[in-house]
Amino acid sequence: MLDELKKQVFAANLDLVKHGLVLFTWGNVSGIDRKAGLVVIKPSGVSYDVMKAEDMVVVDLNGKVVEGKLKPSSDTPTHIELYKAFPEIGGVVHTHSTYATAWAQAGKAIPIIGTTHADYFSGDIPCTADMQANWVMGDYEKETGTAIINAFKGKNPNEIPGVLVKNHGPFTWGKNPDDAVHVDHEFGVGQKTLRAQAWQKFLLRTVEQILKKNNMNKYVIGVDYGTDSCRALIVDTSNGNELATSVKYYPRWMSGNYCDPARNQYRQHPKDYLEVMEASIKEALSKCDPSVAQNIVGISFDTTGSTPALTDGNGTPLAMLPEFAENPNAMFILWKDHTAVKEADEINELARKWEVDFTKYEGGIYSSEWVWAKVLHVLRKDAAIKKAAVSWVEYCDWLPAVLTGKTRLHEIKRSRCAAGHKALWHPDWKGLPSEEFLVALGPELKGMRSHLFEETYTSNEVFGTLTPEWAKKLGLSEKVVVGVSAFDAHMGAVGAEIVANTLVRIMGTSTCDIIVSPENEIGNKLIPGICGQVDGSVIPGMVGLEAGQSAFGDVYAWFKNVLAWSLQFIDDKELAKKIEDKIIPALAEEAAKIPMEESTILATDWLNGRRTPDADQNLTGTITGLNLGSSAPHIFRALVEATAYGSKAIVDRFVQNGVNVDGILAIGGVAKKSDFVMQTLADVMGMPIKIARSEQCVALGAAMFASVAAGVYPTVGEAQKAMGQGFEKTYFPQLEIHKQYLALYEKYHKLGEFVNHSLK
Repeated sequence: MLDELKKQVFAANLDLVKHGLVLFTWGNVSGIDRKAGLVVIKPSGVSYDVMKAEDMVVVDLNGKVVEGKLKPSSDTPTHIELYKAFPEIGGVVHTHSTYATAWAQAGKAIPIIGTTHADYFSGDIPCTADMQANWVMGDYEKETGTAIINAFKGKNPNEIPGVLVKNHGPFTWGKNPDDAVHVDHEFGVGQKTLRAQAWQKFLLRTVEQILKKNNMNKYVIGVDYGTDSCRALIVDTSNGNELATSVKYYPRWMSGNYCDPARNQYRQHPKDYLEVMEASIKEALSKCDPSVAQNIVGISFDTTGSTPALTDGNGTPLAMLPEFAENPNAMFILWKDHTAVKEADEINELARKWEVDFTKYEGGIYSSEWVWAKVLHVLRKDAAIKKAAVSWVEYCDWLPAVLTGKTRLHEIKRSRCAAGHKALWHPDWKGLPSEEFLVALGPELKGMRSHLFEETYTSNEVFGTLTPEWAKKLGLSEKVVVGVSAFDAHMGAVGAEIVANTLVRIMGTSTCDIIVSPENEIGNKLIPGICGQVDGSVIPGMVGLEAGQSAFGDVYAWFKNVLAWSLQFIDDKELAKKIEDKIIPALAEEAAKIPMEESTILATDWLNGRRTPDADQNLTGTITGLNLGSSAPHIFRALVEATAYGSKAIVDRFVQNGVNVDGILAIGGVAKKSDFVMQTLADVMGMPIKIARSEQCVALGAAMFASVAAGVYPTVGEAQKAMGQGFEKTYFPQLEIHKQYLALYEKYHKLGEFVNHSLK
C-alpha cells in the first residue's frame, strides 16, 4: 500500500540525518495521499541506521494504523491536525535542530534574514502561544497541532511553511515530504546567522515599520447586508487581517414591520439600510486606531438578492417619499418574499413561446424570488404604486449610489451580478428583455425598460467616491473609492478564495452554490435548471454559475421546532430555552452513532420548495420508511442525508452538462458548527470539503473587491492571494460509506420523482 509514498517518506527521513537536523531517533517526516486520505509516517523509536522503507507506517486521518507492524511516531496526531487544517500541503517535518529549538524555547518569532530565507518565507516565522495546561495534561500531540493552527489565523501557511512550537521545536511543511525537508533545512541554514544578526535586524525593521506605517498601510471596508443585519468589516489590504467588525440589526425589520409571513410577504424599509450602514461603519472604525480611518481607501457592498424596490423618475425608492413611507409595496422586496409565484409562472410560460428564450441563461426557469416577478406583482396589486413607479433598483445598486451621490437613474452603475442572474440581462439581446416581451407579460411594465439600463458593471470597477456629506458622517476622506456591488453569495465565494471549477457552498438556513468556469471551457453550453450563468458575475473574465437549496439549516430547525412544541407547557421558560438549545447538538451526536444499515428512513429536502436543480416553489418535503422503532435521531439523520442528496444533485447537474467540479469549499454557520452534517455531506458527495478559516468570508470578499476598485491590487486573484485567510479544516469522504450512499441517492431520486408527479 502506498509503496511510492513510503519510499519518499523514508528518503526524506534519511535526509534529516544527512543535513544534521536530528539526533538519536528524534524527528520525523510524513507524507499524505490526499485522494486516499492516508498518511505515511516514520515509526517511533527506530534508529535511522536500521530503518527501511517498509517500516514506514500508514495511518488514516483519525490516527488509526491502516498498515504497518510498528508504532507510528508519537507526533503523528500533530501531523494529522496540520494535514486537516492546511489542505494544500503534502509533507510535514518535525525536528529539534539546535538553534531553531533555542528560538522556540525563548518563545520568539524568527524575523526574515536575507534573501535565502525570503525564498521560503514571505514573513516572520511565527511562534505559538503557551500551551494550555489541560492541553499539556491531555492529548498533547493533538493539541500541539491546535496551537499551530491558532498561530496561523490570518496567515497563509503556503507562504510561511513553518512554525516554532513554544518550549518545543520547529515544524515545517511543503508540497511533498522532500519539499518539507528543504524548508526545515532552511531553518538550519539561517540558524547561525540568526544568532548574531536577528535581533539587530529585527529592531531596525521595527523602526522602519513604525516610520512607514501611516504612509504604507491601506485599509478597506467590506459591508455585508444579510437578511436581518448589516456587518461592517475593516480589513488590512496587505494581509487580509480583520481589524474590527460591527453588526447592526435593521430596527424596523426586527420589530416585524411590513411583513406578513402567512402570505410569504417580506419587505424592508430603505431607511433601515441607511441607518445601520452609518452605525456599523462608525462603530467598527471606533474600535481601530485613529490612523486606520485616515488610511481607508475603499468600500464595497454585498447584499441579499434579488431585493428590488420601485423608484420614481429620480431613482428614489418610493418608500423614501412621505406619501409612501409606510406602504410595504413601496419598500425593498426581500429575496425570500414569495408573493409573486403566479407572476413567475407567467414569465416562464411566455418565455417558452417567445422567439427568444430570455430565461435560457437563467437555467430555463424564472423564480418568484427574482426582480421581474416581484415588480409585476406589486404593480398589479397597488394602483397608487403603479401610478408613481417609473423604474426599479436592486439595493446592491442603490447603496453605492447613495454614498457617491449618483442616484439618478442614468447615473446608477448596475451590478453585472444582479442584472445577469435575476433580471434576464444578457449581451445577446442588448441588455434586458425587449419592450414587446415585457408588455406582453403585463401592460403594467409598459415604458419601464426605457428608464432602466443596457450596460452592467463587474465588481472590480469603481462606482464613484464618497460625497462630502457621507465622508463627514463616516469620518472618512472624500477620496475613498466606492466599488460596484454584488450579491452576498458571489462576493462570499471570492472571500473563500474561489478558483476555476471549484464549488463554493454558502451554508446557512438555505444554501447558495457558486462556481466559476473559464469562458473558453463553458463556451456555448447552457446549464438547465440553475440560477443563472453570467460572465463576470463573480470573477471578471470567468463565467459565474449559481445554484442552491431553498432550505438547508431550516430543515433541521423545522424538526427542532416540532420536537420543542411541548416545551411551551414548561413554566420555567429559562429551563425550556436551555432544553431547546440542546436539541440539535444532541440529535447530531446520536445520529452519528447510527450504523448505515440502520439508516432506512428516506426524505426529500424540499420543505421550502426547490431552488435547484429546476426551481419549483410548489414542491413540499417528504419522509418515508418510518416504523414504530423510528427515533428522533433516526429521523434527523434522514433529514441531514436528504440535504446532502440535494447538494449532490446540484453538483451532478453541473457535471452532467460539462462543467467540471474539481473541489468544494464551504462557508457559513452550518459549515463552521456541525461536524456531523459536513461529514455526511462529504460521504454522500464523495469529495473532500474544505472549510474556510475566516468567520466573515462574505464581508471579506467585499473588502477584496474594494481593494481592487481602489487600485491596491490589479486583479481579484491578486487580492485573494494577499488577503485570503486559507482553510481551517477538511472533511474527507469515507469511501466505503460513499458507495452505500450512492444506492440511497438513487432511491432519493425515485422518491422525488414520485412526489413531483403524483403528490404535487
